[in-house]
Amino acid sequence: KKSAFYSFLIGCALLLSFAVVSSPFVIIVVTFIASCFIAVSFPSINGACADYVSESPEIEKEIETTEDFSLNIGYLFGPILAGILADGFGNANSFAIFGALGVIVAIILIKLTPKTINLNADKILENVEV
Repeated sequence: KKSAFYSFLIGCALLLSFAVVSSPFVIIVVTFIASCFIAVSFPSINGACADYVSESPEIEKEIETTEDFSLNIGYLFGPILAGILADGFGNANSFAIFGALGVIVAIILIKLTPKTINLNADKILENVEV
């Protein structure tokens, strides 16, 4: 989880530079480096979810459903928000705004996510209808 949160934080912090950078070459380089850092976070989070499944295989469906739902919500609202921001603030500034939002989210996750998450499968399964 730490590698996911910190790589996401660094990648989003690099996107903040879009507000002040105007050189096309620098923008390409910053985009590449930021994308590399953000790309590290996705497999790291998938690995954390796989660990949760291996620790509690009886709630595998619930974990995978939550993971898929979150990803699909991001694919739905991300492009909509990007289009609205691009119309209102311009393309470069919309990247900077997404960077700022990402930095805020990463800092919140770093501060609030516990080191270990204990899944009590029996308690979770009580609330699941079969």
